[in-house]
Amino acid sequence: MDKVNYPAIVWNRTFNLIFSIRGVIALLMSIYMVIAGAYLIDVLMESSTVYGELITLFNNRPDMQFQWFFFDGALMKLVTIFTAPLFIFDAVSGDKKGEKIGILLSRPITRVQYMLINLISATLAFGLIFFGTLIPGYFAIQPQVPELTFGAYLATCSLMFLLGFFVLCVTLLISTISKSNLISFIMAFGLFSFLMLPNAMKYNSDTFMDMAKATPHYYASYFTTHDITAGLYVGYALLIVIFGIPFLALAIMKFQKEDL
Repeated sequence: MDKVNYPAIVWNRTFNLIFSIRGVIALLMSIYMVIAGAYLIDVLMESSTVYGELITLFNNRPDMQFQWFFFDGALMKLVTIFTAPLFIFDAVSGDKKGEKIGILLSRPITRVQYMLINLISATLAFGLIFFGTLIPGYFAIQPQVPELTFGAYLATCSLMFLLGFFVLCVTLLISTISKSNLISFIMAFGLFSFLMLPNAMKYNSDTFMDMAKATPHYYASYFTTHDITAGLYVGYALLIVIFGIPFLALAIMKFQKEDL
């Protein structure tokens, strides 16, 4: 039996995802948000806007003003939550159509390996587009916010990327349960829209703040408004990943029980 070249399979699937319509859509959304952060920040930070009211809390910290606005103030969080599912919403439900999944599993690939290949490929595709636009974007944004260091910016980007990993794990479970790409797509985006609510409203009441703390979104954006130690940062990064692991485990368990 021929040995399977797993890295080749992963990279092939990754590049197929990137150079597809979904990859183009994700890229355009990311570029748009970088441009919004670079050129529209002054408009949205006016005191007459809702953003302006909240951002005055950080008047003595222009770097935190930007970090909060760009990452926690819905811009890059929306990109993370609504582009990551594009790479995986049909990973399993799509392969089930036309018995493609049977052909894939006819190779010496276990069901667990099949699921991990889907997750790793989607994570790489999302990460390449995410960092591929966000890192160059820093150099367009930094002249407007000279106090913003590359290290702080990259650290916040990394937490947002890990939030994307959580999104991918949840969406993989949805794709495993669903037998339709359309249903999987609607369920994924509907769920993440719902999960955004407590985070969007967390400054309005203690109740919403407590609800937000039960989601990985809160820890992905905590760095935008607080100076935290390296240990706490690593702890929050691990916590975001841990949020996603049960969903990945459930997806694998469900797929192993599938009668294909």
